[in-house]
Amino acid sequence: MRQTVAAGCPRPAARPRQQLAPALLLLPLLLPAALSASLRRALLDSSASGVGGIHSSGSTTLVSDRLPSIFFGPDGTHLATSNATARSTLRAQLDVLLDSVDAHFGGLLERAHELHEPTAAALLQELLLLHPSANATKASEALPARLSATLSPPDLAHWAERAGERLASLPPHLSYPVVRRLVTAVVVRAWLDGGAKPFSAADETAVRGLFVQVLYSLHRRGAVHRGIMDYQHVSKSGGTSWCHAAQINGCTTQKFDKFHVCAIKAFQDKVRWIDGNAHARLTGGPPTRWALHGTLRNGSAPGCEERGQAMREGKWSYYSNEYTLTGGEKSFRAVELCSKQFVTAILFRNPVKRLVSHLRFVLLHYSRFMKQQAEEEAQQAQQAAQQAAAQQGAQQGAQAADFHKTYSKADAAFWHAVAPAITDNYFTRTLLGEAAWHAEVGTLTDSEHLPAARLVLMQYDMVVPLEAPASLTSRLLGFGAGWPISYTQVHDKDMSVLQAYFNFDPVPHLPDQAHLDHLAADQAIDMKLYELAVLIGQLDYLVYDTAAAAGAVPWAGMPTGPPAASKEEGGNPPIDRSLACGLLRGPGGAWDPTRQQAAAGTAAGGGRKRRRRQRAGMAGGATANPVKRLVSHLRFVLLHYSRFMKQQAEEEAQQAQQAAQQAAAQQGFRGSERVFGSFKCLGCGRSWMSGNSWANKGQKCQRCNIMVYPYDQLLNPLQQGASTMALRSAAAVLPGVAPCASRPRPLASTAPLRRPCLAGGSPCPALGAAVVAPAPLPRSSRRVSVLVAAKRRGGGGGSGQGLTPYQGPKRVFGSFKCPDCTRKWLSAFSWADKGQECQRCGTMVYPYEQRPLKKRETPEGEEGVGEGEGAVDDPEVAKLLAKIDSLKPHPEELCQKCQELGYPCTELGARVRVSRAFGAFMP
Repeated sequence: MRQTVAAGCPRPAARPRQQLAPALLLLPLLLPAALSASLRRALLDSSASGVGGIHSSGSTTLVSDRLPSIFFGPDGTHLATSNATARSTLRAQLDVLLDSVDAHFGGLLERAHELHEPTAAALLQELLLLHPSANATKASEALPARLSATLSPPDLAHWAERAGERLASLPPHLSYPVVRRLVTAVVVRAWLDGGAKPFSAADETAVRGLFVQVLYSLHRRGAVHRGIMDYQHVSKSGGTSWCHAAQINGCTTQKFDKFHVCAIKAFQDKVRWIDGNAHARLTGGPPTRWALHGTLRNGSAPGCEERGQAMREGKWSYYSNEYTLTGGEKSFRAVELCSKQFVTAILFRNPVKRLVSHLRFVLLHYSRFMKQQAEEEAQQAQQAAQQAAAQQGAQQGAQAADFHKTYSKADAAFWHAVAPAITDNYFTRTLLGEAAWHAEVGTLTDSEHLPAARLVLMQYDMVVPLEAPASLTSRLLGFGAGWPISYTQVHDKDMSVLQAYFNFDPVPHLPDQAHLDHLAADQAIDMKLYELAVLIGQLDYLVYDTAAAAGAVPWAGMPTGPPAASKEEGGNPPIDRSLACGLLRGPGGAWDPTRQQAAAGTAAGGGRKRRRRQRAGMAGGATANPVKRLVSHLRFVLLHYSRFMKQQAEEEAQQAQQAAQQAAAQQGFRGSERVFGSFKCLGCGRSWMSGNSWANKGQKCQRCNIMVYPYDQLLNPLQQGASTMALRSAAAVLPGVAPCASRPRPLASTAPLRRPCLAGGSPCPALGAAVVAPAPLPRSSRRVSVLVAAKRRGGGGGSGQGLTPYQGPKRVFGSFKCPDCTRKWLSAFSWADKGQECQRCGTMVYPYEQRPLKKRETPEGEEGVGEGEGAVDDPEVAKLLAKIDSLKPHPEELCQKCQELGYPCTELGARVRVSRAFGAFMP
C-alpha cells in the first residue's frame, strides 16, 4: 500500500507568506550568493574555458506561461484550466516518472551511476520526500516512500531555494539528468495541483532561478566535463540524420561515410536484425545481409571505460551505437549506460511507426538481395555444368520467386521468427543489453523489463522525441549539446527516393492489416516507454527554453540563425568545423580550438621572454646569483645540443646508407624488366620484398620514410615459367627470407599474402610453398563469400570457356564490379581465371572485361587520341586522361602505375592522382 507523506518545509511558523514575498522578490540577486563555492567555481571555470557561460538578460517571460503550450499543445491554456481529464492524465505520467527510481532502490538495476552518488541519494530523500537523510555520505538502500506518494510543496519558492542550495553540492563529473527531471516534475506537478494557474511572483522568480542558474548549469557543466557524445542509434529512428548533423556541427569520429553510420569498428556495434538460422529454415536459402541475431559481442569487446579511452586516444568527439548497451550480456540487471564517460543521447520514435518503417526497409532491400543471390547461384550452376543461357534464366526465375513466397505479405509469426528484435519491443531490447536483446519473442515483462528500461531512459542526458515539433528538437540539441544545426535540417535516406532508385515499392508486400495490428500490439512495452520519452523531452525543453529566455547561451559565439543549404551537400547545411561539436570539445574542453590557439600563442610569445629572463638571471627584476645563472645556462645548452648532435648523426647515417645503396644498385641489376627486389631499411631494421622493382629505383620505407634501394634483385621467375626447384634455388640467394605462405590461411586472415605470391598465382619463392589461385572458397563463419563469374564481353587470346574473358598466359588489365556493394575498380594485375577480393565487403569477384596492357597507335582516319598525345585503347582511361588537371603535380608513387599501364609519365604530362579515379565506385 502506498504511504502518503505530508510534505512540510521547516521554516518559522510565525512568518506569514505575505511577509516572505518581498524577500523572495530579491531571490535572483540573493541566489548566486547562496550557492555553494563548488558550483560558483564551476560556473567561473566554464566561463573562462572559452565555451561560454550563463548570462541573464532579465527577461520577463513567465515560466507558468510556458507550461500550458508545452504540455497541452497550442490550445493548452484552455485545456489546462477547464479539462480535468487532461490534467489528471499529465499528473499520472508525472507519477510514473517520479517512481522510475524504484528500479534502482528495488534492485532491478545495479549500475545507475547517478543514483549511486551519495549526495544525489540524500537529495532525493530530503528534497523530494522531505525526510531528513540519516547519512548524507552513503547511498540509501531504499526510500521510505514512493516519490509519487508525496504532496506538492506548500511553499514552492522556499522549496526552490533549498533545491538550489542542495543541488550546488553535486560533483561536477555528471549532468544529473535523473535529478533534473525529478525536480522539474515536482514543479509541474505543483502547478497542476494549484489548478494550472500562474505562479505567484515569488514562486515565479524562484523557479526561474532554479531552472537557469542551477539545473541548466549542472547539465552544461557535466557536458563540458565529459566532452564526448555516445549516441544510441535506434534503427529507423532518425539516427542517420543525427550522425550527419554531428558531422555538420564539426564533431569528429573514426569515419564519416556517405551512409552516416558513425560507428567505431572495434566496439562491435553492428546491427543484428535478422535471425540467419530462421531465414534459412523458412526460405530454404542461405542468409544474406544483417543476419547476426543470436551473435553476441566477443570477449574482447570494450566496455564503457575502454570505449572512453579509445575515444580520447583518437580525439573523437562523437560515435554511434546501433546495437545495444554494454554490460547486460548475462542479465539486464547489469546493463550499463556509459554516462561517466560520455554525454549520452537517444532519438525516440513512435514504436509502431518505427516498426512499419523497418519492415519496409527490410522488404525493399531483401527483394534485391535475394534476387542477386538467385542470380549468383544460377551463374555458378551454369559454370559447373556448362549449360545454355536459357537454362540459367529458368534457374533465376525459380530462385527469384522465393522472396514472393516468403517475405512478401508474410504473417506476424514469420516476422517474429526471422526478425525477433525488430518486431518485439525494439527500444526496450536496445536499452537493456544483449541478454534482453536476444531474448525470445514475448518474454519481456511489464513487471521487470519495463521499469528497468524506464530508469535507463531517465539516465540519458538527451532524450529527443522524433515526432516533436522542430522548435522543440532544435532547442534540445542546441542547449543539450551546443549544436546550432539540428538533425531536422538534414535530409538523409528518404524512403521515397530509395523506392524510386530501386524501382520497388515495399508497401504492397507488407503483412495484411490484421497481422500489422497484431505486430503493433506486441509493442506495448515500447509504447509505454515512448510516453515517458515524450514527457522527458517536454521537461528538458521547459528548463532549456527558460534558460534561453533568460539570455543563457550554451557557448560564447554560438550561431543562432538558420544555416544556408549547400548544393554540394545535397541541400543540407555545409560542414562547419569551426563549431567544434558545440559543448563536446573533449574532456573538460581540452580539444577546444580557441583554447589551443591561446595556448600556442602563449608558448610562442611569453614563454620565450620568460626563458630569456631566466638565462639572463633576471627573475622579476632582481639580479640572480651569477653561479646559478651559469649552471642554468650550461644545463640549457647541454640539453638541446645533445638533441641537435644526435639528429645530425642520424642524418649523416641516412645519407651514407643511401649512398651505399645507390652504389650497390649500380653494380646490381641493369636490365629494363620488372624484377623481384629485397629491401632492408638500416634506419628502423624493417625488411620487405616487392615484385615491383626496377634498375636504379628505390622504395620508401613505410615506417620511417627513408628511401631504400634493394640489396638483391632477381628476374621474376613466375613470368619465365620457372619450376618449383628453380624457385627454391632463386629463393636461396635471398638471405633471411622466411616462407610467406607455409600453411593454409583462413578466409578472414588479417595478414595478406605477399605481393610476389599474388603476382603470378604460382608457388611462392620461399621454400616452394604453394599459393593457389582464388578458386571457389568454403563459406566463412563470419561472412558469406561468393565467387562472381565474369560477364564475357570479349578479351584477347582465349577460348572464352574459363572463368574470365581472357584465357592467355600474360598479365592483363582487368575491370571488376562487386555485385554486393556495387564497387567498381580497375587493376593492372589480372590473369586468366583469377579473381580479386572486394576491399569493401570481402566478396571474391572475377573481372567482367580484360584488356592488354600495352598502348596502341591510332591509325589514320580513326577517331581517338593522336599518337603524339598518347593514344589509348581503353575508352575509360581515355576519358580519365581527358579530365586530368594538368596543374596538379604527378605523385611519385604513381610512376609504377603509369609503367604498368604502358603510359610513361612524360606522356601523362605530370597530371593527377590516377589511383583515386581507379578506386572510385558508383553507389
